[in-house]
Amino acid sequence: MRIFPRSKLTALVLSVLVTLGTPFVSHATEIASFDDVAKAGDRDALRTHSERILVTRGSSSAEKTKAAEYLNVIANAGDSEAQAILGKILIDGVFLPRFVDRGLALLESGVAAGNNQARITLAQSHMWGWQVPKDIARARSLLDEAVADGSLEAQTILGEELIQGTVFDRDIPAGRALLQDAVDKGYPDAKVTLGQMLLYGDWLKKDVKTARALFESAAEDGQTAGVEEYGSYLMWTERNTSKGVALLKDAGEKGSGSAWTTLAEGAMYGYLGHRQRRSFVEYAEKAAQTGDADRIAILEAERRIWGISMRASGPEAIAVLEKAAEDGNREALEYLIQLVRNGNRYNIRKRPEQARGYVERFQSLLTPDQVAHYNFSIDVAKTKQLANYARLAEELSDKRQTMTLSEAKDLYAANPNFVLYVLQRDMKRRSAYSGKLDGLATRKTINALWRECQKLPDDRDCGDDVLAPDKIAALLLR
Repeated sequence: MRIFPRSKLTALVLSVLVTLGTPFVSHATEIASFDDVAKAGDRDALRTHSERILVTRGSSSAEKTKAAEYLNVIANAGDSEAQAILGKILIDGVFLPRFVDRGLALLESGVAAGNNQARITLAQSHMWGWQVPKDIARARSLLDEAVADGSLEAQTILGEELIQGTVFDRDIPAGRALLQDAVDKGYPDAKVTLGQMLLYGDWLKKDVKTARALFESAAEDGQTAGVEEYGSYLMWTERNTSKGVALLKDAGEKGSGSAWTTLAEGAMYGYLGHRQRRSFVEYAEKAAQTGDADRIAILEAERRIWGISMRASGPEAIAVLEKAAEDGNREALEYLIQLVRNGNRYNIRKRPEQARGYVERFQSLLTPDQVAHYNFSIDVAKTKQLANYARLAEELSDKRQTMTLSEAKDLYAANPNFVLYVLQRDMKRRSAYSGKLDGLATRKTINALWRECQKLPDDRDCGDDVLAPDKIAALLLR
């Protein structure tokens, strides 16, 4: 097959390549030169090679420039797989600087050509409002198309979402059937997804034995995420710490940065034994080496907040998180915004306007929906007067239609009294509550919330703590 000739990059692509993002995949094996791949005259091999260069730690800037150029040339020639690969990379902004318009255009071209990976990427973007407006109907349509075209990845994503009900209307039997079908067809990710649900029993009946069997089957297929999940479960629950640590170390040695991060966190909080706290540094370094540094920055901040193996210092924790945000760490940025917005009643004061400053300063790391959510949550966090709750509640009314569960929980963390006020108002309008609209967890309020909680699809834990964030968030989204 004749490969496409190298051409001068357009100004558009050249602008994308001026600055290169930090890749997260381990550079475990030596990468062949582009000349060797190009000489073979195989466009498929060149496409695969180019993608690998872009997502691999240790690739040189020159190689990355060639990789993006080749992918762009192939995509422009109508190769839908290259369109899906480059489109995702450009909207993610991880391996190359984010170029949303170009990325979305490539994905739409891939969708028009019937490429399932383009459908999945665009569907997930619409599901969560990532770089595009949230559009649940379009997301469902794209996933349905991919499933009908035989994509087991799309089938697994859809099955999981139908069970959880976080985006689409919950339909547990339909979701379970989709996952089981993908499992029966041997898809490793479906085995891990179904295994995780059975391991914890959040939506399906808990079945640890079946979960473990699914994880081990997936591992035989080369997907070790389930075994890693099982190791984490054993460690955190302290059912079998030594076995859990062994499983996590094995996953880490096979290249999983998240396994080392879990071990670092376990060591930090004493789950490996108090004498093992010193192992944090070793595990954290291994996590960073295998591309999982984002979570480590948060753990380093928490060590400084609570004085774990060092002197406690709120300012030092803030400095660690600020540096991580400057380095493009989105997870650390969100942690920083929430921490400063709420304070911790110990060594970090509640400073909502400082949190707003972080939103403005690092808004390129956030989606427009996230920026809007955090700004509103900061307004809520600042409001102490009951008289102002009604105005904010009206402003919240429109947002509740598209709010995610995590956003609802975050709003509750920003101002629990405000969220309780909103729920009191909701219940009063339905004649389900006869108390005052005061935002306080009075006996009347708790009783009314308990009755409302019983109407939720997953009402098993209502009697334990109806004021738990997950229950309050679910009630807010009803």
